[in-house]
Amino acid sequence: MSATDDLDITVIVNPAAYAELASSDDARAGVRDVGDQVARLAAYLAPKRTGAGAASIHAEMVVDDAVVSWDRLYDYMRFQEDGTKYVRAKHFLKHAAESM
Repeated sequence: MSATDDLDITVIVNPAAYAELASSDDARAGVRDVGDQVARLAAYLAPKRTGAGAASIHAEMVVDDAVVSWDRLYDYMRFQEDGTKYVRAKHFLKHAAESM
């Protein structure tokens, strides 16, 4: 089979096992740790004029997921992340998440 051949892959998830794993304290602690690492790296990579926006980047647990973002006061950071018509995107949060 060559690299250009199409592959059909089926993934079967056991919902009960997945729910048990996701709700375990060890799994939640691991997710929280990864979220904290992504937040620290994103803050380091973020553009800084005063550094306040970068300093506001944090991770928080929402249900069973770690959400990394910045404080609402520094919502302009999304323009740095995604870019605008006039400002080139920096993708500091995307690069931080991809590095994990």
